[in-house]
Amino acid sequence: MLEYFRNTAKSWFVKILLGLLVLSFAAWGINDVFFSGFYSQNLATVGNQAITGSQYTQAMSNAIDRFSQGGNRMSLEEARALGVDKQVRDSLINLAALDSKANDMGLKIGNQQLVNETALNPSFQDGSGKFDPEIFRRVLANAGFSEESYVTNERLNKLRLALTSAADMDTVPAALLEAQSQYRNETRKARYVSFSVSNTDVPAPTDDDLKKYFEANRGNYVDPEFRSVAIMKAEPQDIAAKVQVSDTELQAGYDKFKTDYFTAERRTILQVSFPDEGTATKAKERIAAGEDFLKVGTETGAKETDINLGSKTKADLFDPAVAEAAFKLAKDGVSDPIKGGLATVLLKVTEILPEKQSTLAEIKPELTSRMQVEKAREELQAVFDAVEDARAAQTKFEDIASKAGIPLTIVPVISATGNDRKGQPVVLPQSEDLLKAIFSSDVGVENDAVSLIEGFAWYEVREVIPSAPQKLEDVKELVKADSTSSKLRTAAEEKAKKLLERLKSGIALETLATELATTVKETAPVKRNEASSEFDMQSLSALFAQPEKGKTYALEGDGVSAKIMEVASLSVDQSAPTEEELKQNTETVRVSLVNDMTQAFLSAVRAATPTTINEELWQRVDGTAAAQQ
Repeated sequence: MLEYFRNTAKSWFVKILLGLLVLSFAAWGINDVFFSGFYSQNLATVGNQAITGSQYTQAMSNAIDRFSQGGNRMSLEEARALGVDKQVRDSLINLAALDSKANDMGLKIGNQQLVNETALNPSFQDGSGKFDPEIFRRVLANAGFSEESYVTNERLNKLRLALTSAADMDTVPAALLEAQSQYRNETRKARYVSFSVSNTDVPAPTDDDLKKYFEANRGNYVDPEFRSVAIMKAEPQDIAAKVQVSDTELQAGYDKFKTDYFTAERRTILQVSFPDEGTATKAKERIAAGEDFLKVGTETGAKETDINLGSKTKADLFDPAVAEAAFKLAKDGVSDPIKGGLATVLLKVTEILPEKQSTLAEIKPELTSRMQVEKAREELQAVFDAVEDARAAQTKFEDIASKAGIPLTIVPVISATGNDRKGQPVVLPQSEDLLKAIFSSDVGVENDAVSLIEGFAWYEVREVIPSAPQKLEDVKELVKADSTSSKLRTAAEEKAKKLLERLKSGIALETLATELATTVKETAPVKRNEASSEFDMQSLSALFAQPEKGKTYALEGDGVSAKIMEVASLSVDQSAPTEEELKQNTETVRVSLVNDMTQAFLSAVRAATPTTINEELWQRVDGTAAAQQ
């Protein structure tokens, strides 16, 4: 359904709205992992619309899923720390305000329009492009929707799009395009000096300093939520040891993998290249008379490392003529001149390791293990079925693992990032998927098996250890480092401000450079959005905030360095943009305008819509007082 809107939306402003709409498509039927007992209560009333606890938990779960894509699942505490809960709440209120506005205006979406557009949705069509009711029902079922919930959400979102579509536009004022082009293409040169502060520039923190810093920054020193979990897994190597392999199967395996236990003949080969056959013949005569092959070869200008090709199989030599000759020579034999594809060469073989076909008896232990793993792959399904039957009978993990002969691991503590209490990674099978599943579950919940690359894993959350504040004595060294870093940054900024005052008072930049035991540097022309190792975005922002000859400073990202700089010159590229550049510029400005207009419209609708917040319930949901709306 979202894909349908992406494909059919006429303008970029819809993408802004999609960030809100996605919340209304929260995964229907998700278990309430945040709080219970709130479904019947309204968290807020917005105009003539109500926001329920159920809507919030569904939207919050969906938001965490989106934030967690491509990594470990974000915990609820981490989401709250990033303000995700507030974003979800605000988005729900914005949507409710739009719905209330549409309701007040008497806007309607006809059933026939929904039917027609649903039939045109490629997601619901068969191979011939016709609407297929069975595909329609299957797609909705996979997404967790009923036909009723689908129609309800389609109707709501089309009404929302109808309200916000007024922000769309096809043309952009020329003056605005010109201003945007000048803004983007302006370049500046900067003259600057850099300096750094060190630990000797700030006093070492006292115990009292550490205590004050810790109290002021308690939010930075919190243990994440941990979980204790039992994990069973069944992969081929886990059950291979108990798999029996008969002599007949072993012989069949040997016949199947025989070439894997064959070692081709290898020869250590010396090779010298010559410009022509005559030169090579004379060299061969000298070698035959007793001169050393390497000595003769190095006289051609080749290094010994170039002459010694090392130990090679026949297949390793890309020149067929050279390969054929090299593998006909006797040990220590020297070939006649060989005209290869690239040069005429002389060859000498210094060592021969004959080919070897290992016998079944020689590789029996290795082959047996290999065949056990091969057979174990075929028996995995039977193990899976046995474990599932035992779980259905409420058998303990320990007893299941013992009877099935599969490993059981008890992980005492693990965080949502996969670390233990000391911050060390905990090894899990296919950790990303399994870790996400663990933190989507709870104590007492029977979970589906997680599919591994080759096998299955079952998990059982034994304990949830809530996030808790850390004690100063446990993180004293970290607090000390953080406190020192804060003081260094403050010292760097104070020094930068004093130097800037002197620069503005008329002191030359060169004078400051001499005092700082450094030199004045000048940049090549830079643009405001083109950060580099020399000028990061903070430095660029400071530079472009000043007029020509203006003076400013910027702290570096390392927290101990800063630049004192002045705008040496500025210019704007006056060349006419290409057709493609003009097209891109126009679209950039149009999108920006549409975004601003859409946001202004949403803000106005929300401000004009009476909103009542159930403060007590919000506090129970997010643990903090809800912001005044």
